[in-house]
Amino acid sequence: MISTLTKAVAFVTPALLITVLSSPARSQPGPGKLSVSNRWISTRDADASRTELSNWLDVLYRYESWRGGFRLEGHDPNLSAARGDRFSQRYLEFSDSGIKIRAGNFYERLGRGLVFHAYEIQNQVVGGIEQTLSIDRNIDGVNAKLVLDRLDVTAIWGRPIEPGPGIRGSALGGGEIRFFPSRALTLGATYLRSRPTDVFDEAFSLDLSSFELNLSTDAADLYVEFARKESSRPVSEPHGRAFYAALSVSGEVLGLSAEFKRYRKFLTPFNNPPSLVRTHNFVLLNRHTHTLNVDDETGFQTETYYYPNDRLNFTLHASGAESLDDNPRRRFREYFVEMEFDWERSRLRALLDYSQDRPVGDLRRWTGAFELEREVDRVNSVLGNLQIQQIRNENSGTHETLFLLMSYSRSPWLTVSVQNEWSNRPDSPRDYWLSGILNLKVGQHHDFLFTLGSQPAGLVCSGGICFFVPDFRGASLRWNARL
Repeated sequence: MISTLTKAVAFVTPALLITVLSSPARSQPGPGKLSVSNRWISTRDADASRTELSNWLDVLYRYESWRGGFRLEGHDPNLSAARGDRFSQRYLEFSDSGIKIRAGNFYERLGRGLVFHAYEIQNQVVGGIEQTLSIDRNIDGVNAKLVLDRLDVTAIWGRPIEPGPGIRGSALGGGEIRFFPSRALTLGATYLRSRPTDVFDEAFSLDLSSFELNLSTDAADLYVEFARKESSRPVSEPHGRAFYAALSVSGEVLGLSAEFKRYRKFLTPFNNPPSLVRTHNFVLLNRHTHTLNVDDETGFQTETYYYPNDRLNFTLHASGAESLDDNPRRRFREYFVEMEFDWERSRLRALLDYSQDRPVGDLRRWTGAFELEREVDRVNSVLGNLQIQQIRNENSGTHETLFLLMSYSRSPWLTVSVQNEWSNRPDSPRDYWLSGILNLKVGQHHDFLFTLGSQPAGLVCSGGICFFVPDFRGASLRWNARL
């Protein structure tokens, strides 16, 4: 077995190579353009007394209308057969004059994702702290696009990644046609066919289709999409329906956005419909968020924006979700008001949020959040962030959480933060967490994120997509290198 130290050296080597290649005295080798990026993460868990290493090396080469590349991925320990040391992506693409053809791994979305959505999320910034995510739902096959004056055509074929074990599922094929009869109107249709297997390893067919309409003017935008799922084995895989609509209106003083969803039996391994769940910038709110049920859910989300002047703005938000039969134990509601005020070199944000999420037993959640950022001069700034949350849960009772973040930044290369959290949650192994975070940019090619201390268990979410992070005490280092 390769030792952890030996593997660490192997993981770091690509980033060191980027350091040499990115020297100002060295030019790009040969014709075309070479791009190399490397993500390296090392985590030392003091409680579990173990070190985990992960590395993603991406290489891209462009020459005229051609581009090709690969991703080399390594993990220690290898937690699954799908998460091992391997070339996890490779592709070749031709793009010229409105035509693009790509063979290999790719990401694509048809419509708003009701029928198909292949995506990747690497990181997000919450509460001023950049968090590393590793959500990869690419498809391995062929992707073709044709762009004309009044017509766009997208075709896909390949094998998507199955949720859970992360292995490749059954092949699927289809595409989308979008027609532009005028500058304001877009009409579109999607179709997808898949032949998965059931628990008895017997194949059946799934046919998904949708129709979309988008009406857009300078002051308003309306989008509507209706989708259906037909199964050749409706007893084990029922037929499904999905509907999504979004309206946004903008003005100089007032703005409005409203969305509606209705999903029935529409869960597949390769789609990702709009969740209508707000991704917050405040840590505690983003940690407690509703989980979408694509098989049985209807809901809404509305926001009103008010700009009395160029320094002050308010946001009023209301959203909710429930089962199609209006089961009170499946009900989710969230309401908040947020204010942002800028003056001189300072910015103040304040938010008051009330929510309930019956699927997880939360009868009531109150959250107050405040953030003050002050620019000392053109390069130096300080930030303070305070969040207080009270949750009443039908199983664990009432508990409170206090979160405090203080940070200093020297633009553009240094941010130093101290994060402190206290909670009296009865199911938590401890009630106090303290960590220091260093974000360092070296030149144009290297980003370092070093964390030392402890952090509580909870959800990490981005765009309504969440995964659970266990309680942690130790150190972690993330190194991003780019050529």
